[in-house]
Amino acid sequence: MRLRILRTVCCVCIYLKLFRFAFHKSGYAYASIFVHGMLYVDGQINCKKLSECWVKDVPHQRLVDFLNHGYVQLQPLNDRRVEMTVSLMLHHTPHQQDLLGDYVLFSIDPSDFKKYKGKQTQGVHYTGDSTGVFLAQTFVLSSFIYGQSCVPFKKILYWGKKGVPKGRCLSKNRIYLKLSTKAEKVPVGEKKRIAVFDAAGCNRSVLPYYHKSSAWLGSVCRFPRIRNITLEDGKTVHIRTYLDTLTQDDFVCRTITGKDVWAHTLTVTVPSLSCLGTIRLVVIQDEAGNLNQKTFRVLMTDVLELSMEQILVIYLRRWKQETYHQIIKDRLGVRTYKHRKLKAVMRLLELADLAYCFLEYRRLKTKGWQDSLSEIRNDLLRDFEQKIALQYHLPLPKHAQQAA
Repeated sequence: MRLRILRTVCCVCIYLKLFRFAFHKSGYAYASIFVHGMLYVDGQINCKKLSECWVKDVPHQRLVDFLNHGYVQLQPLNDRRVEMTVSLMLHHTPHQQDLLGDYVLFSIDPSDFKKYKGKQTQGVHYTGDSTGVFLAQTFVLSSFIYGQSCVPFKKILYWGKKGVPKGRCLSKNRIYLKLSTKAEKVPVGEKKRIAVFDAAGCNRSVLPYYHKSSAWLGSVCRFPRIRNITLEDGKTVHIRTYLDTLTQDDFVCRTITGKDVWAHTLTVTVPSLSCLGTIRLVVIQDEAGNLNQKTFRVLMTDVLELSMEQILVIYLRRWKQETYHQIIKDRLGVRTYKHRKLKAVMRLLELADLAYCFLEYRRLKTKGWQDSLSEIRNDLLRDFEQKIALQYHLPLPKHAQQAA
């Protein structure tokens, strides 16, 4: 028992030594504090809380100074982390019946991170509801998805449209393309790349890039219901008009990951997206028998070799990008922060990605997609509590949890 617990607690240190080249000696120690704190401390992660929880006396000002002014090679750190985790992910061959064994998905999705103090902040916009207004930063995050694994890739801050400083005025369309060109440099072997995102990138600025580039097989995204479509018989109708004409007999039931999904597929051309040529649309019913078009989900792809089942599985696995956002925000505690400098925020998020990839690395090394990342983190916490209980002779579980 003691050897298993010692191995579990020390495996984080062994993993972090793979990225020691990106820090100085003191910076590596501070980065270890952040990664350990994100894995073992619940709730919001801030420098004061980490300094109080660490076994050694470390002033929280040193942690703040590390994020703001410390030596960190962010670019090589990100490249090494992604290449190592992606190669390990591709090494694990999925189930033989996996419909997407030949494809690697590249998902792009914006996400907001709350920011509380100060008006002199970088890349901040106001969002909120009727109860109040808070400060937030919008990052466009990207990740590679293969099988049941999601590997965080690069992130870019979206500055918004008003009050943008010179040289920072990048639209979301340009950010999507910038992330995609960087993703082409990541080796994926003989697998084919497919871009997947929501309707935010479904326009003439983004989609032609994936259609024409030799590095991409194509894209799968939600189809906006503001466009006309041309059917195979040459008739042009609005997409909403076509959805109104559908009956329940037009939908076919497919079993995807143990669930019955009712879907309807058709091959059309879109006059406003004529650069894509012939595309395939898949209409999904959220509720079987409900013909209200407001409950439909319409997907589009320019990869005609994909079947209806493969398109449905691709869009289902895109949800792992949302799960990645939820884990780093809630489980790893970076939903909110009080750092003003963009450099500090980017380093904090990169350390969160490093902690996330450790959980993914540990799952692929030991479990092989059998457990979720939350279960892997819960196992770490339980082993850590047992280590505390053995060290101080405390009964489990409450006393050890409080001491931990």
